[in-house]
Amino acid sequence: FEGMASIIRHHHERFDGLGYPDRLKGDQIPLDAAIISIADSFDAMTTPRAYRAGLSAETAVEEIYRNRGKQFHPEIAVIFSSLYSNEKNKIHDIITGNNANCRKEVYTPFNSIHFDPEIPLAR
Repeated sequence: FEGMASIIRHHHERFDGLGYPDRLKGDQIPLDAAIISIADSFDAMTTPRAYRAGLSAETAVEEIYRNRGKQFHPEIAVIFSSLYSNEKNKIHDIITGNNANCRKEVYTPFNSIHFDPEIPLAR
């Protein structure tokens, strides 16, 4: 669970360094935390609140894509947007609970990501 503590702690950091709690920037943010940040933001934007309606999934994805390199890790935001575009129906089924079996298929693109710490990520 020690590894998860860092992910939890840093999932509100922003790629531009304006997040919290430690104001980490860019590649200082653990990659897992950058992924969770996008998932958490997507959920927050699409979930209705007492004070506002939830955004459509498409609008939330557009917002994440628009904020790549600012709030969100640019490559993860692009992967997320692409994944949503390619797997829209499966993701909708996951969100609504219609088909839990499709989760593995949707997550496969993330499983194939390999980040070499010696090679800078494209911005």
